[in-house]
Amino acid sequence: MSLASLLLLELHFKEKTKHMNIIKLLLTELESEAQITRKFLAIVPLDQLTWAPHEKSMKMEALASHIAELPGWIKLALTTKELDFATAPYEPVTIKSNDDLLALLEKSLTEAKRSLENAQEEDLNKRWLLRTGETIHADLTVYEMIRIAFSQTTHHRAQLGVYFRLLNLPVPNSYGPTADDQDF
Repeated sequence: MSLASLLLLELHFKEKTKHMNIIKLLLTELESEAQITRKFLAIVPLDQLTWAPHEKSMKMEALASHIAELPGWIKLALTTKELDFATAPYEPVTIKSNDDLLALLEKSLTEAKRSLENAQEEDLNKRWLLRTGETIHADLTVYEMIRIAFSQTTHHRAQLGVYFRLLNLPVPNSYGPTADDQDF
């Protein structure tokens, strides 16, 4: 292929993708992930909230409530410049029911959606810090922090699936079927 052909292909690709709306894509992904997360949180066994598979593992309640809160990190990334655990230590949410978990998730999702809908593409390029005092844990763009919120949701939801399996509870499908849920 000639250099001219390669340049034409590159120009065509840039033209085709220049109007891609990242915020719209993030909103679509947020809703897709929310559908999966709702299935998991709806069946967290309330009689096992203090259970963990290992002494280094999070208790079921802390893990489930953290999953429900994670979409809120999207709002945090879009409306602040940083999170400093030295001045804003993490306070786990206490839950009493699956409805509590789902309400926490819906609140987090509503805040995330509203923040994304009010954002501009250029907001995604701003710097965002995660720190504890002078210790910088992450120096990212807002977009990168939003992606981490999605990744953390997937990661912790998978942990919750392992908890379910170890307790001999059915594991919902997520990106494909499980041994317990053959639906896609």
